[in-house]
Amino acid sequence: MNFVLLFGVDSDLFKTCFGKDDDEWSCKIESLTEDCTSSELQGMLSRPDLLSVVVQDLDSPHWDAVVSYHQAGGFVVYFGIYGELDAPSALSGVFGLNWRYSAYTKESYELTPVGIQCLGDVITEQQYTKSNLVSAPEEDRIMIGKVCTLEVYLRECVGEIDEDLDSDDEREIEEARTHYPRHCEEMRNKSPLVMHTASHGGKIAYLGFVNGDGNIPKIVRALVTGSQTM
Repeated sequence: MNFVLLFGVDSDLFKTCFGKDDDEWSCKIESLTEDCTSSELQGMLSRPDLLSVVVQDLDSPHWDAVVSYHQAGGFVVYFGIYGELDAPSALSGVFGLNWRYSAYTKESYELTPVGIQCLGDVITEQQYTKSNLVSAPEEDRIMIGKVCTLEVYLRECVGEIDEDLDSDDEREIEEARTHYPRHCEEMRNKSPLVMHTASHGGKIAYLGFVNGDGNIPKIVRALVTGSQTM
């Protein structure tokens, strides 16, 4: 049976966030601690039924084996629940990315076109919740902060707009209109979930979710197993 490997990751914490019960997963969940032997890890990484390896410590003594697995076409997932600010940049240095930490805040989220292609369109949104967020190129963004319409943005900035506007109201509205494109770009650079596919076929993803609210477990289970949401 196919499996996901948790390497140096607290399996209880991971499953509490993304699926406690075995019947919630379409595969097995295997674990190895960082003090395992090199041969134990290599044995797991070389198995043809391995779907992905989830990691948390970029300073692991066996980190080179994880990188080699990626270079051979494997799928590495970084579990970013603790919000290490340097992690996106460190992953970028190793895997040739252009990622950086952008925020730890609450937003509502939506799948991008890239995300829909990857995970399907059954689940496309996630409710307002906190996450560690990454700024990444458009082609790597699986989810982003949900971008509201200009009408909604104006209402959030200046309140209900009536017909009796004075000059101060009009100036405030115009300032909000001017800022709206920048707001949209800021939301697009708040990604709790990003993934890059290298030319050699290896994939690296960053999971910035800090809980299992709403649709998050289904989204994560689909991602790490290479399937689509149900």
